[in-house]
Amino acid sequence: MTAGQVALDREVDAWRAAGREVTLWWRDDDAVEPSPALSRLLDVRPGCPLGLAVIPAGAKASLAGVLPDAVDVLVHGFAHANHAASGDRKSEYPAGRIAPLEMREGRERLEALFGERVLPVFVPPWNRMGEDAAAELPAAGYRVLSGYRGRPEGPLPRLDTHVDLVDWRGGRRFAGVDTVLGALAAALAARRSALDSGPTGVLSHHLVHDAAAWRFLERLLAWGEDTSGVRWVRARDEIPAGARTREST
Repeated sequence: MTAGQVALDREVDAWRAAGREVTLWWRDDDAVEPSPALSRLLDVRPGCPLGLAVIPAGAKASLAGVLPDAVDVLVHGFAHANHAASGDRKSEYPAGRIAPLEMREGRERLEALFGERVLPVFVPPWNRMGEDAAAELPAAGYRVLSGYRGRPEGPLPRLDTHVDLVDWRGGRRFAGVDTVLGALAAALAARRSALDSGPTGVLSHHLVHDAAAWRFLERLLAWGEDTSGVRWVRARDEIPAGARTREST
């Protein structure tokens, strides 16, 4: 048993001792069309709830036909295009780029393709956007912001991810068993200490997974389904009451 698994098991035991259930949710980014990688993703653990962040500008109608019922669609920016200044970290909506009509169009494009499967949840590409851009999300019909570990900041309720399977700075490969499990244990510990009732989010990127990432994902999803006191939840069930109704267009 690895050090990361030991830390995670101890943390789950602490949740049980406190009479609380560990809830997890799963988000995968950058979908646009059917592909061998997407098929593999959907076959890893059929029936496990998944929030699939789809890029509106590139989304193909054929994608709707391959998504099972357990998949909710989230709005992943508009074109996943970098508009940050040279030398700045990538962002489709950096500070100063206010584009509420574009953000609304992205949601409407996906709703035309996927109907009620689409949630009013905005996932900014690269998990970052300017606060001024984020402030426009409610007017564009969004009710929830899904980022990574509290970023970017914005006015909406959060449905964040906390653990990324990919080491983007280390060659875009699997981050490692102990790294990911240790991060998951730490995120759960922080939630437990803060009496946070929201789910802890696991982030994957099917288009860049190596063999190690695929193996780990399968084991993690199975662990979450088979471990007492742990449960995978649907994104749509975690949207706060009163935030589920879109602004009429």
